[in-house]
Amino acid sequence: MTLNEKKMHLLVIVIIILFGISLIIATGKVMMFVPIGPGVPPSEYLPQLMISGNDAYSVCSEYNDQERTLYFTPVGERRDENYRQFPPLSPFSSYRLFRDGNTNTTLIISVWYFNSQADFRAAQQNLLAFLKENGAVNSSELEIGNKSNICGATGNTPRDSRFNSPNTIRVTSFAGSDESGIFLTNSRPLIPTRDDYFIQYVGVINSTDLSGNTGEIKNLVAAVSLNQRYFLNGEIDELS
Repeated sequence: MTLNEKKMHLLVIVIIILFGISLIIATGKVMMFVPIGPGVPPSEYLPQLMISGNDAYSVCSEYNDQERTLYFTPVGERRDENYRQFPPLSPFSSYRLFRDGNTNTTLIISVWYFNSQADFRAAQQNLLAFLKENGAVNSSELEIGNKSNICGATGNTPRDSRFNSPNTIRVTSFAGSDESGIFLTNSRPLIPTRDDYFIQYVGVINSTDLSGNTGEIKNLVAAVSLNQRYFLNGEIDELS
């Protein structure tokens, strides 16, 4: 074998090795992104889809027998971690505080995400046990109504008809020693055939008077559902 033939043979080997390495890297990337699905972020970012990053929420609702636009302004930054008042249900969670511009009440939205139905069911049982040990738990209906879609010129523009919110949802009500609010579950809101599950909490900070704060909670849920299209887009239910 001549020197040129040896060089050519070595070059072919190097090319084959480099091709093999690039193929392994490309395959690894495909394996990493295929389970996530097209256009859907990784699991750690999914709770953020249910909570505003920067903007205030607004909704047109009836207050003192008059229709008016209500505003919920963010308080501080969104925290991508478990809300300390409740057990750590998932490694993928976020929460944020909001202030009701009408009553000055401080509310919270907390979201936990699950990519396994088994983990989702286990978390519900864990959470229900915790709530029953630390307060009053009830099954109830939250009537959001459709006034958020008839705001006129000063209110919200109705969302895409593909993402219409239900007028009434089943929720789990909770009143504890220093916290009260509602829990709901949301199954497969992103893609109907994809296993995405959420537990969502909307509550009032430093208040145990759930009945007195139902109006604020109802309006915040309606406002979020108008602005975050996936918030009430899946199969909505109470904890079970």
